[in-house]
Amino acid sequence: VTDPDQLPTAWENALHADRPTLLDIRTDPDIPPIPPHATLEQALNSAKAMLKGDDSVWGVLREGIKTKAQEFLPHGKDS
Repeated sequence: VTDPDQLPTAWENALHADRPTLLDIRTDPDIPPIPPHATLEQALNSAKAMLKGDDSVWGVLREGIKTKAQEFLPHGKDS
């Protein structure tokens, strides 16, 4: 899967397959590999692990901080 619009069909096909199925989904290497609701400890542990050799560490940290900061920004009623 290289396009987000392909994902629903890929999941449907995988879930209806008559054998084990692997989804090959291309993702942005700068998106943190932890859920947005992760604790501070989980985020710090992920950052520490990435600092040990992940080439995308600075992009991931930038995106993670940006995503977390958005939780504290005021949002309109329709957001």
